[in-house]
Amino acid sequence: MSLNPLLPILISLMCGGLMLLLKSFKALGIVSERTIRFLEISAIAMWLLSSAIILTAGAFPVLEGRHAVSVLGGWPQPLGIELILDPVALVALILILIVGGTSLIFACGEKSYGPDFFFFVWFLLAACQGVVVSRDLFTLFVFFEILAISAYILIAYKQKPRAVLAGFRYLLIASVSIAFYLVGVFIIYRATGALSITTVSSLTEKLSREETALAISALTVGIVTRMAVFPFHGWLPDAHSIAAHPVSALLSGIVIKAPLVVLFRISTMFPATTVQLLGRVLLPFGLLSALAGVFLALQQKDAKRLLAYHSISQMGYIVSAFSIYLSESGSLAIAGAFGALFHAVNHALFKSLLFLSVGAGCDAAGSRNVYLIRGLGKKAGFWTPLFLVGAFSISGVPLFNGYTSKILISEALHLNYPAYILLLLVSAGTAASFFKIGRIFFPGRNSDPAETELSGTPRAAGNLPGLIASSLTAVLCLALGTLPPFFFASLESAFTLQPLLKQLGTLSAGFLIYLLVLTPAGKNAAHRIRAAAAGTDFFLGLMLAGFLVIWGSLSLGF
Repeated sequence: MSLNPLLPILISLMCGGLMLLLKSFKALGIVSERTIRFLEISAIAMWLLSSAIILTAGAFPVLEGRHAVSVLGGWPQPLGIELILDPVALVALILILIVGGTSLIFACGEKSYGPDFFFFVWFLLAACQGVVVSRDLFTLFVFFEILAISAYILIAYKQKPRAVLAGFRYLLIASVSIAFYLVGVFIIYRATGALSITTVSSLTEKLSREETALAISALTVGIVTRMAVFPFHGWLPDAHSIAAHPVSALLSGIVIKAPLVVLFRISTMFPATTVQLLGRVLLPFGLLSALAGVFLALQQKDAKRLLAYHSISQMGYIVSAFSIYLSESGSLAIAGAFGALFHAVNHALFKSLLFLSVGAGCDAAGSRNVYLIRGLGKKAGFWTPLFLVGAFSISGVPLFNGYTSKILISEALHLNYPAYILLLLVSAGTAASFFKIGRIFFPGRNSDPAETELSGTPRAAGNLPGLIASSLTAVLCLALGTLPPFFFASLESAFTLQPLLKQLGTLSAGFLIYLLVLTPAGKNAAHRIRAAAAGTDFFLGLMLAGFLVIWGSLSLGF
């Protein structure tokens, strides 16, 4: 019996509804704080257990090649709303379960979040689940909107002025992105009379060349903005850095990953020649995102903001690999698709681990200034080795998951020598960033005497439930770094001498860049770059410019 793809969404909504009832009972004074906390823990346990059982049961038919399809609304195709559980959706749902569960447990262990917080977290998780299983263009719009509203409220949850402003910027840019998306949907619906991706795939020949170029450009911009790919990234740095730690983990772990599944789906709607051209157009955007993200990360002094820019950079890796999947064929396309999905999974794991470990450590220090904090290892306790697992993973240290997925991306790009070299440079910059942020956990002197003020009140870095959940994520980072080469032929050479020496050279280059960044000239340059902060209007202008480049390139390519 196949799993109904709607079930995971309903479970998340049910848990969110329970939190809404708890909030009402709390306001009326019907239940005590102790009872509320017990019910919150029970809801998290129920969500984890029931979702794990359902996904395990649903995995067997999918692995046998039997995809679960559910058509809602009582209408047959193409009018019904189609949800599908295929291998990509299954992996995405498991990832949502892992990252969502870790974030929920961390938040519960903090004991500073109420039922309203968990309500919006579960609605965000339900929206992400809906995005990855939907094969209907309008239903995707609905889930994207639920996701945007939930994320906005969670970003602004602490109600501090900067958090509210970051949430508003996210909502504004998300609204513009969904307007682009709806333009694409309108063009497709006007020409085909259908919204089902399955049906549209067989009718896109009804679109003229100009309509096809505009539709695919608008859809792509609407989706890659939610993925925070440069230059559509303007909402991300503030949102990820200012939000509460479990929210940052959710945003970077799954909110910017779910749209990748939609990119895979819409790429099946259009003719092969159009899709190949889109791949060639997206590659420069992926490379630019990887380079710009790591460059801006190196300039940051706020630890969480540094991590935020690395999300932009790592999404560049993913889009670069995805573009190879679209534009090439044979083994290169397979390596591109597998590399994009594998790195998306790995990034979700190690980046959520980094946001939680660095967040807990900075709370213990009372500051997030990487130039000020030293010797945090003792205060942070077991969060220090968890940070190291995340740092080694994102830096591509062998035996950690980031290394294996970057090997796959290198395989996909090895014939495109400029792109291959540029991503090696980005890898060195990534290592440099984590040499820089890693100093906060080890003894040493303040490297900038001008930085003397703490930005907050130090508090103990405890949170045993969060530590346990994050430790399981760290175990997955190690498992996905060591086991895949034994099961996949494309990774058999991952631990041979040549790739290991190449990675050693990349890490050594990263250390040299790190030393350069810490020179007086490097710090002065970083200060000037940080001071040149751009406003929302600038980022909206970048979005428009990016759209015009994609649209113009696709139009001229026909």
